[in-house]
This record gives sequence, C-alpha cells and structure tokens, in this order.
Amino acid sequence: MGLKWVVLVEGIDSWDFDHALREEDAYLIWHLQSQGIMPIVRLKSEVGASDEKAFLDKARELRELGIHYFQIFNEPNRDDEWAVVGPRTPEAYMFHWLRRAKAIVALGGLPGLGSLDPATDAGGPRDDLVFLRRTLEILRQSNECDVIARTWIGVHNYVIVDFSDGYDYVSDENGFALFKAYDRLAREILGFSLPILATEGGMPADRVGDWHRDPRRTEELQAKWLCAAYQAMIRRPEYFYSFNPWVLANLLCEPKAADPRLEYGAFFDKDGASKLVVRCLRGN
Repeated sequence: MGLKWVVLVEGIDSWDFDHALREEDAYLIWHLQSQGIMPIVRLKSEVGASDEKAFLDKARELRELGIHYFQIFNEPNRDDEWAVVGPRTPEAYMFHWLRRAKAIVALGGLPGLGSLDPATDAGGPRDDLVFLRRTLEILRQSNECDVIARTWIGVHNYVIVDFSDGYDYVSDENGFALFKAYDRLAREILGFSLPILATEGGMPADRVGDWHRDPRRTEELQAKWLCAAYQAMIRRPEYFYSFNPWVLANLLCEPKAADPRLEYGAFFDKDGASKLVVRCLRGN
C-alpha cells in the first residue's frame, strides 16, 4: 500500500507500565523500521496515571529500539482519559505533559501533544480548538525551548459533521483538513508551525449507524474517504507529516481482547483478508 507511518499503542496491557515490552512488540517495531515505515508510539496512560519513573523506563526502552515519536496521553479534553481528581484543564494537563516531555527530549525523542477529541463540547472549554489554544499558550510560557523545538501536535481528523453523498472529507476542516486549523493556532501563538501528525481519522465508531447499519455502505465510505486522504498527502503542506486512520488491524491482532465495535474500520478482517480500502490503496 506504500504506507510510511503507523501508530502503535504501547502500555495497553497496564495503565502503570508495569510489564516489560513484549517480545512481539519489539519485533513489530523492528520489522516496520526494516520496511521503511516510521512508528509513532502512543504511550497509553490516563492523564496523571503513570508514575514518572515507570514512564521513563518504558520511554528509554522504546528509544533503544529506535522510536523517535512519542504521543504523551490521548484526548485530554475528555473526562474519561483522566485518572487524577480535580480540574481537568489545559493547565493540569500540561503540568503532567511537560514533565514527561522533558524526559522524552532528554532521551533524544520527540514528544507529541496528546491528540484531542474533535467532537467534544463545541465552543466550550472541552472544544479541541479552545483546549489546544490554551495548551499552546502554556507551552510558550513555559520557556522550555528544547521541548518547544522538538514538540509535535497530534490530530484526530475524523468525520464529525452530518454528511451526504457529496461530502468532501479532504477539504473539510471538521474532517481531514482539521490540521489546517491547528496550524493556524500554532502560528498565531508560537509564531511558527509545529509538525502535525494525524494519529486517528476516518469514520468514528459512533457514526457507523448513519447508513442504517449497512456494513457494505460503511466499507464503501471508508474506502472512498481514506483513499482520497492518502492521495491528498501527496500535496500536503510540509508541516503535516502523516495520516494514520483508526484502525489498521483489530480482531486480527487481538481476537480475544480487541473491541469488536472497531472492526468496521479495520483494513483487514479477523481472518486476515483485506478489505475494500486496501484494494483501493493498492490500485485494484
């Protein structure tokens, strides 16, 4: 398919990172790199859940395997992504994020701001643009120059609007083109662009029923939108590094532990057969 980036979720077996990196995970990272594919690792932990020593141990282990890009936390504008009691604000988020980001930078890695949920509280404090604005302001005020110079922004460019047959996912700033709004904020607040990496995208699980739960229609839409998105990456702005829809494989990799609700979005089914989006990306 010609993919050059892929997101891996590390720490999923334990919020506290109390297990060693599994041998199969290390092999996967090595194999991706051998094929010229850059892994982006999401260090999976609720905000404030993992202690800093455990976090550092896992990050060091991953750096030794050649990982550069680390997403620290995920969708912090959602309450269910937090472990700590108290205000769940950009200020609280950045308290935990900055401490971990400095550790990543000290290891020679690149810390990513946790990708935000684009469908949460439009216009309110949980709105992704409102939350990101304040996050970037705190990053600027931190005066952590080494961190700022190595930070990237994660984006979840899902379809979050009502769509019809004529919907253009690629040009919609509530869809694929959400990265443009994030870049405007970075340039306004920091004075320059930060690298932006899409770490989830496509049709979210809560929209699957919009086509009367017809799996054929869902598969057609996913293939149409994702193929158009990958085609758009050929002409992407230089600050927009990657597009990674959710999810490449689901029940195929974790037949017992994976969430069956996410199977609609997988590129390969539970038996390993490729879906329409794969055939589209391969050009047949």
